[in-house]
Amino acid sequence: NTKKTKVNISYKNDKYYIKTNGMIFTTDGWTAKAPRGEDIDKYEDDKYENTTLDIATGYKLNDANKIDISHKII
Repeated sequence: NTKKTKVNISYKNDKYYIKTNGMIFTTDGWTAKAPRGEDIDKYEDDKYENTTLDIATGYKLNDANKIDISHKII
């Protein structure tokens, strides 16, 4: 029971860009402890969740130089 949802939005022109991304990842997991042949329902599931958000922007000063800024939260 694994789910991954992603959203990406961006805009760019000759001088600057901005983009943002979001992702949610969840899984019920499975047990890593159950010995072979055992009923896995007797053991815990190794559930995992991850939410990631990031934003980046940049500005082109000239053909050789640009400034980029980004931030990511996991």
